[in-house]
Amino acid sequence: MSAFVLSLPEVEKEGTKRLTFPVTYGWLREALADTDVTAGAGADDAEAGRLEVQASKTGSDLLVQARVLATLEAACARCLGPVTHAADVHFTSLLSPLAAATALPEELELTPEDLDRETFSGDDVVLDAIVREQLLLDLPMRLVHEEGGCDPDVVGYLESDAAKAARMDPRLAPLLALKDRLGKDE
Repeated sequence: MSAFVLSLPEVEKEGTKRLTFPVTYGWLREALADTDVTAGAGADDAEAGRLEVQASKTGSDLLVQARVLATLEAACARCLGPVTHAADVHFTSLLSPLAAATALPEELELTPEDLDRETFSGDDVVLDAIVREQLLLDLPMRLVHEEGGCDPDVVGYLESDAAKAARMDPRLAPLLALKDRLGKDE
């Protein structure tokens, strides 16, 4: 079931429609089920964040300006412990009626404006997929704890000589052996 639905007749009637939707833990769990990101341990119907939307018609298109706030959890790239990410994403999307979307040639170079354009059909515009995409795009490529937040045992191992040697290119092993020999002679 869709959680974020705009009624096109209401937007047309009011000119600019402002709405706030709750982002629930249940919606986040369902939307992020195929990713390594989770929503946390809240009850399915509990509010994990919110979506603020301002929608207006521009000709036959629909301009949606939105802000989504949510707290997400993932594994730390350094220690694999859980780390939270407070998402605060602002985005703008231009949606065109599906009938206006034309068939594209086989090879086409898209402009940034083309990439921001989505389509809709009917009187209800569902924003769930757009919100999911924006939340995922907001995540850092390498999510880690802030300094001092990782498990000290893991950090100690990562900084140890054994861990550095395990990560080192094996072709450089003779240089490491030479370094060790020179260090012992002093």
